[in-house]
Amino acid sequence: MFRRLARGLVVLLLVVGVPFALYAAWVSHQLPPVAPLRDENPAQTSYMRRAISQGQLAEGASVSWMPLSSMSSPLVCGLVKAEDTVFFQHGGFNYRQTYQAILGRLSGRVVGHSTITMQLARNLFLGPEQTFQRKLREVLLTLDLERELDKRRILELYLNVMELGPGVWGVAQASQHYFQKTPAQLDAFEGTLLAAIAPAPRQPLTGDNLERARKKQASVLWRMYVSGLLDPAGYQAMVLRHQGVFQALAKGVTLEEALRLPVPPDAPP
Repeated sequence: MFRRLARGLVVLLLVVGVPFALYAAWVSHQLPPVAPLRDENPAQTSYMRRAISQGQLAEGASVSWMPLSSMSSPLVCGLVKAEDTVFFQHGGFNYRQTYQAILGRLSGRVVGHSTITMQLARNLFLGPEQTFQRKLREVLLTLDLERELDKRRILELYLNVMELGPGVWGVAQASQHYFQKTPAQLDAFEGTLLAAIAPAPRQPLTGDNLERARKKQASVLWRMYVSGLLDPAGYQAMVLRHQGVFQALAKGVTLEEALRLPVPPDAPP
């Protein structure tokens, strides 16, 4: 009985596994090379090219490049803590988060599980299509990125090409658009606010999206505090600014308008 079952499993693996391996090899052969990204800074992403083709972005639109060394620590730390806390420990995939996402879907909840590397692969090379082949390409490109690039380079690429608002690409453009600053000048409040809008950059901050962004920034600020990146006074000041902006957003003003309002008492400018 056991031998018959074992033979059946072997046959099943051969029938399913071999064709899948051949298909994955074929898909892998069609992928763009990622090794040039060690030295080359991409001017556009696949999402930018898609927006240009749909008339949503000017033909000559490009990324405003900023080296990682020119970004403030609160900005970088805030975005990493928000998007991929164990980025520097994993090899491209957070299996625990993936497991939680599967359980969440089974219970009707949407739980994100994409790592920074997976998001970079999607932003640079893929599109929003929800197909098996696109997901397989994302997995294979993630493996390629982790193999060919070091973590700092992956993070630098990600921060420069992520979408942070309609027509706003990368932290350099976002810093100027929202705060009239350079990435080197951003503090923890500003960095975590960008992290809060990153999951849905084209959606207005109203309704459920407003509440999600509010909880996201509050959570990241708290994690920065408990990990020692913010002292008690600094954390309290960030919370006051957070509350002031989201109270204004709840009244229907835009994010740009909310950020121009007077800073709450006891909060630094």
